[in-house]
Amino acid sequence: MRYRYSDILKGLIGLLLCLTAIAGIYYWETYGRVEFTNKEIVVLKESIKAQTLITESDLVTVKREISTLIEDPIINSHDIVGKVSKHYIPSNLQLSDAYFEEDELFPSDGEYIFQIPSEWIASCPSTLRRSDDAYIYPVIEGSSAEESEITEEEPIKCLKIAFVKNQSNQEVKSVGDSDRLDGTSTISTIEMIATIEDVQLLNQLRAKGYKFLIMYR
Repeated sequence: MRYRYSDILKGLIGLLLCLTAIAGIYYWETYGRVEFTNKEIVVLKESIKAQTLITESDLVTVKREISTLIEDPIINSHDIVGKVSKHYIPSNLQLSDAYFEEDELFPSDGEYIFQIPSEWIASCPSTLRRSDDAYIYPVIEGSSAEESEITEEEPIKCLKIAFVKNQSNQEVKSVGDSDRLDGTSTISTIEMIATIEDVQLLNQLRAKGYKFLIMYR
């Protein structure tokens, strides 16, 4: 029996449609279902405490089923980077803009971020953290700790801590349930919110040979 050209063509088209259908089913089951029923959102890599400044390194993008998403989840990290958490937020939780607020530790008019040089510091608690009120006492250092003399009964200044950072310029944060007792690393630099007058006063005292004790309550 001789097959007509049109019959062969129909057979090839039918075979092609079958293969296309099989490929479509395979794609849907393998990739399509995930792509169409899931959405990428932003979550925290690790749990954070209240008043933690959010950085890009704190965040990761994951896929979640659309049916399980909260209303208006965070899908762009830039929407919350630079803000601070209002309360404790566990890792991998769907994030909402309501969980964050603008950082109040940015300088106001006439204020600046001032990094106090490490050689100016006589002593600083390792548990100092961002947003603490730092009380600064001038001190004349003797040949030993016992001979050092605090020259003021009251602090000369109380400045707000903007950042405490390690040697890699990463913020030092508290970890675990022990609050301040454990930190992510060792404090290397301290940045404060100060006015020009504040910095001038510290410079004048430093020029006279004073160093500074930094404390908090």
